[in-house]
Amino acid sequence: MSLVRTTPPRPVEVTAVFPELAPLARPAMRLHPRPGAPSVGDSSVGGPLLWPAEETWLHCEGAHLHVDTGFRRSPTEVRLRRRLSRWCPEGRTPTLTSEEKALEERNAAWLAERLEAGPPGPAECPVPMLPVAQLFLRDVPLLQPPG
Repeated sequence: MSLVRTTPPRPVEVTAVFPELAPLARPAMRLHPRPGAPSVGDSSVGGPLLWPAEETWLHCEGAHLHVDTGFRRSPTEVRLRRRLSRWCPEGRTPTLTSEEKALEERNAAWLAERLEAGPPGPAECPVPMLPVAQLFLRDVPLLQPPG
């Protein structure tokens, strides 16, 4: 059984409603990724990338409003935050387990230490560019590469 996916007709023609957008129109391609085990030589979304070993990974060293402090949340921490953010009757806060209390104390100490040290400079924490898709022309013949 072969399943061909197509985009349904538009409910409204955007350029008819906003004629000034007509010169900006470009063809678009919808992808339908499926679970699999792609290699670096395959087109994929979120799969391994073909990247020269001698080249450094792309990153941005510019100053950003949200610098990367390296403060990552564990799954336990995410669950704790969700539980604490839920509404409790009569303004009560949920009772923390000993593990959750230790986590809160550790995070408070770590955050105080980071705040005292000041924000890291852009060169101290470059932001890696994250790839989303790797597409080869052989797999997407309608794709027109630049230049």
